[in-house]
Amino acid sequence: MVQVQLGSGPGGGRAGDARARPLGAGLGAGAQLTSQRHFSNGNPRAEESGGAHQFILHATRSLEVVLVPDSDEEPEPQRPKVLRISAGRAAAAAGVHCYADVGEMFLELLYQDLPELLLEDARLAGAELVAPDQERARLLAKSGEARHLEAALASAAKAPGVEAQKVARQALQEVVARAEKQRRLSETEAADLRQMLELEVNLTFGARHEDTALESYEARVGSRVYGQQLRVFAAMPAEGPDAALRYLPSPHENVRPREDGETKGGREKNKQKQDGPLPLFYLTGFVDALVDVPRGAAPPKGSTTLPPAQASETLVVEVKHRMGRIKDPPEIYDVVQLCSYCRVLGTARGDLVQCLRAKTGDVMHVTRIDFSEGSPDGMGFDKHVLPALYATARAVYEKRDDRAWRIQLLQASPEERRRLIGELCPHLDR
Repeated sequence: MVQVQLGSGPGGGRAGDARARPLGAGLGAGAQLTSQRHFSNGNPRAEESGGAHQFILHATRSLEVVLVPDSDEEPEPQRPKVLRISAGRAAAAAGVHCYADVGEMFLELLYQDLPELLLEDARLAGAELVAPDQERARLLAKSGEARHLEAALASAAKAPGVEAQKVARQALQEVVARAEKQRRLSETEAADLRQMLELEVNLTFGARHEDTALESYEARVGSRVYGQQLRVFAAMPAEGPDAALRYLPSPHENVRPREDGETKGGREKNKQKQDGPLPLFYLTGFVDALVDVPRGAAPPKGSTTLPPAQASETLVVEVKHRMGRIKDPPEIYDVVQLCSYCRVLGTARGDLVQCLRAKTGDVMHVTRIDFSEGSPDGMGFDKHVLPALYATARAVYEKRDDRAWRIQLLQASPEERRRLIGELCPHLDR
């Protein structure tokens, strides 16, 4: 059975231990992409998934279509649908996320804000569309272990640290394994349910501890953060990536004016008038925070106090909660997300903050990443990631007008789907 969810959570990939590289080196090295069936729809940031409808696709001879309501974001009236690519999904869309499911990502973009098109294509393909929450409920009921699994999820939601979290995750795995052993779930169903529930656990843990992480970070840098969940919504001009780089703000010479609000990346100040030219796509997301520090200062290892007058540079702060270990160097997809925010907000550097709540105590690792002109990561984004995002967006628009190809994609197995997309977008064939 083929399964794909449209509209997954941020990042769009399975956690793993691949080593990261500077963007300039990573995109030339050709990271290998792995295939994954689908993801849970637990997502604390609704817009990180682009506001897409969320489905699981089953190839089947019978047809039962369930439409999931879209987000409450107002659509463009009487206008062509403009793609939204979230910063958290940018690495996947650019072909540099080594754990992303390329087929799932492309389907999500292909049918974004186009539920009627998806329903019609599904009918022609002989496919069934089921909402992820319905699939979750079905698998829980079929397992015969719904009560025990919900209890394990509740325990995980209250877990104060990683060790308790691991115990709860182990309990989930054991209960699902028991259902599989007793043949109440198939091997595929067990893997799908396990993945759904583990992602729920991870997302809940990160959301619950984010404020605590920012407080610890403030103590580390000696400055208060601000702009939590500042929205990024930047129009990428249809002329191409070179035009986008001219359009995006240059790094601020001093601290970024706080009254900028959403600045050029903001929805109200950046969105074209209804009679103006449409962008090719929007780069969207929500930053965890901003902070003002002395320009060029390294992230301090201990608590310091920074007089506001000494602050001369604004950094974007992106927080990641790790379940197993700190990634040093950081994963390339986290670097791409941070660079996306920095480019849109006009900042040259950002802090990637990794938090691990270990049995021996909380660990925080801060990596200050330089995206200034001429830096390896800045050049990697400008010369490789941004052009690849443009190529993906153009491919999506092309295939929105090619019904035969879309039907073929819906009917394909995960391996065939990856091949079809790789032929269309060589940068995604990695």
